[in-house]
Amino acid sequence: MKKWLIIPAVLSLSSCTYLTCLDNFDGAVLPQCQKQQQQQPQEITSIDQVPEENRRIPKFKIEGEKDGPYITKAGNGRTLKTILKNGYFDQYVDIYHPNGKLHSHTPVKMGVPEGWSTGYTEQGKLRTKALYEKGRIIRAQLYNEKGEMIKELK
Repeated sequence: MKKWLIIPAVLSLSSCTYLTCLDNFDGAVLPQCQKQQQQQPQEITSIDQVPEENRRIPKFKIEGEKDGPYITKAGNGRTLKTILKNGYFDQYVDIYHPNGKLHSHTPVKMGVPEGWSTGYTEQGKLRTKALYEKGRIIRAQLYNEKGEMIKELK
């Protein structure tokens, strides 16, 4: 019985393969993450093969919070740090692994990702880079444990 409970949990975690699937912070799950968790992983060779809804991060607004530094924790132990401006993430969104090392850094302008986002392993090694233009991924790079680029999606 325990094996059957573990397998769906592992599958749901491993099937969120697209770069735009973010952690669940304060109960907010991006719609594309819900869809991705139901899909089977597939080999992607071009950025155009990633469905449009998975290439764009929707503008996310937090109501009722003051402008300035904003920090929140996810159920999985990760921490999100950003600056709020008029309720939107601004300047950057940094997510940290439970061990305190940087998980990802994404530059943002008024809630919209813009520029190179970088993702790191729990050991602090580069694992992904995604180039955002107006909140949409236009290029992505995947790296191996040695820091060598193993795949580029354009």
